[in-house]
Amino acid sequence: MDTRKLLHFTETVDQGSITKAARALRVSQPALTKSLRLLENELNVKLLVRTSAGVTMTEFGRSLYAHARAVAAEIEHARAEIRQLSGIGRAFLKIGVLPSVSSTLFARAIAKVAATMPDLSIHVHEGVHYELMSAIRRREYDFVIAMAERFEPDPDPALRYRIILRDQLRIVARVGHPLDGQETVTCADLIKFPWVHPVVGTAHRPILSQLFKESGIQPPHAQMECASVQFAKTVMTASDALGLMPAHTIEPEMHARTLCCLPILSEHLQRSVGIYYSIHRPPTPAARALMREVERICSATLQDQQPLRLAAAP
Repeated sequence: MDTRKLLHFTETVDQGSITKAARALRVSQPALTKSLRLLENELNVKLLVRTSAGVTMTEFGRSLYAHARAVAAEIEHARAEIRQLSGIGRAFLKIGVLPSVSSTLFARAIAKVAATMPDLSIHVHEGVHYELMSAIRRREYDFVIAMAERFEPDPDPALRYRIILRDQLRIVARVGHPLDGQETVTCADLIKFPWVHPVVGTAHRPILSQLFKESGIQPPHAQMECASVQFAKTVMTASDALGLMPAHTIEPEMHARTLCCLPILSEHLQRSVGIYYSIHRPPTPAARALMREVERICSATLQDQQPLRLAAAP
């Protein structure tokens, strides 16, 4: 297998059709079709099923796709490193991060490091926990910031991680919400309102479910689902919908008095966040500098937080 065929294959999968992939790759459609056919002939299996609606992967295709993405990431990493060592390229980082961390703590770290390393090029990609973990196992990123501990019960020997943040998830609502201002809020109160849920596949969903099950109440119906923190905040600001997120993600809205945290706490609403990297792709000096700054900011954020004196969930 040559890397060109693998690139053609992954791009076709990502685009969902040969026509779109050919356009993105700037090759003719017949040339791309031939390349895919040669790859299938070489492996003696069918990788893609072609329909009028586009292409879907077979079982063999899904297996190859994971490896092909890892190969593409390694080649990209090698090219960037060679350019940097030869003095003709900028230092390059590709980072994956949870949406609930990217716009606050991680953004501050990026701003600090970028100011001290002007030749550094940083590509940041948001993703839910399980997407990030799959990607770091394929070595697509220099490192990822994802959930830790109970979400990774079987440690991967090819990964290294350390916890950088332990924070409290909070039930968030608009200022002036019917529950705003109450001294005690229970799960029975929360179930009466619509929710902006994390999408299926995010780590916050089982945390929220456990909170309600502990109270003997079925988790709230997912009226709206999203992986975008900004979308969830906008919906909550404009309605009586409730959401689940760390308090640091709504700091601007809390200062502006548009969103608030409801007085409900539970051990089930605690989470740990960690930095993960692959032993097959050790952190570069630039990656280590960014990781240290992320840890510093996370540590300072926890020290600045005031003790919470709120009613616990029943």
